[in-house]
Amino acid sequence: MNRICPGRIVPVFLIYLISFACVGHAQQSFDAKLIEVTTSDVIRKVYPACVRIWGFDTVKKVQNSAQFSGVVVTAEGHILTAAHAIKSGKIYLVNFPDGRSVLAEGKGRMASESQGRPDIAMVKILEEGMWPHAEMGWSSSLKLNSPCI
Repeated sequence: MNRICPGRIVPVFLIYLISFACVGHAQQSFDAKLIEVTTSDVIRKVYPACVRIWGFDTVKKVQNSAQFSGVVVTAEGHILTAAHAIKSGKIYLVNFPDGRSVLAEGKGRMASESQGRPDIAMVKILEEGMWPHAEMGWSSSLKLNSPCI
């Protein structure tokens, strides 16, 4: 059984809190127990796709960058992460919660020093396989004052 790492729960919990802070002044009623159950279900569903990543020297077989996180978003092994953490063409070691480790390559990034611009990047697992992944949602399905995890 996988242990849920507190370091990974905190970002999810913060997103959860922020989503409610944005609508804090609106009059709304919500079922706290339903939100708790829904949040737990989402964490259980996406946890296997949450990965720890670091730069990896394939010759010396050593870590060569700081650690950062990502989320596998396709079964083929595409990982979304922060652009400031990767470089295109560089090799990374991807560590899954179940203990598996695989190599991946930085594919591209979109970053800007300006506020409001994305800081996103894509890393692709090099090994063929069907990888645990978190399903991407569509912003068009969002409704006003709905919780967002």
